[in-house]
Amino acid sequence: MKKMKNNKNLLMIIGIIVLIVVIVGVIIFANSNNGDMKSKIDSKTLEDKLKEIGKDFYSGYYHNLEESTRNDTLSGFVDNGIRIDITNVQLLVDVDQSTLDQLKKDKCNFDETKITVYPKSPFGENDYSVSVELSCQK
Repeated sequence: MKKMKNNKNLLMIIGIIVLIVVIVGVIIFANSNNGDMKSKIDSKTLEDKLKEIGKDFYSGYYHNLEESTRNDTLSGFVDNGIRIDITNVQLLVDVDQSTLDQLKKDKCNFDETKITVYPKSPFGENDYSVSVELSCQK
C-alpha cells in the first residue's frame, strides 16, 4: 500500500513537471509569433500613417490650386502619380514624431521610401488614391 502511494506521488510530480514544460513551451511559442505579428502590425500602421501624410500633401498642395490649373496639372499625373520621398514630404507637410520614430526604428531610407498620390478625374477633393513604397531594413 505504501509503495503504491509513493508511485502515485512520483507520477503526480512527473505530471506536474510535464505540465510546466508544456506551459513554458506554449508561452515561448506564443511570444515568438507575437513578435512577427507585431512587426506586421507596425508595418501596416506605418503604411497607414504614410498614406495619411500623402492625403495631407495632396490636399494641401495640389487640391488647393485653382480649378482650371488643378485640372491641367493633375491630368499629367493620372498614370504615374505624384511621387515624393519622406525627406521632401516632411519639408511640406507636418510629419508627426511617432511616424519619424517608427521610420528610424525600422531603418527606413528617407530618400527611397516614397508616397505616391494618383489623382483621378474629375480631380475633386476625394478623387485620388495613395500608395506607399517602403524601403526599410526591418
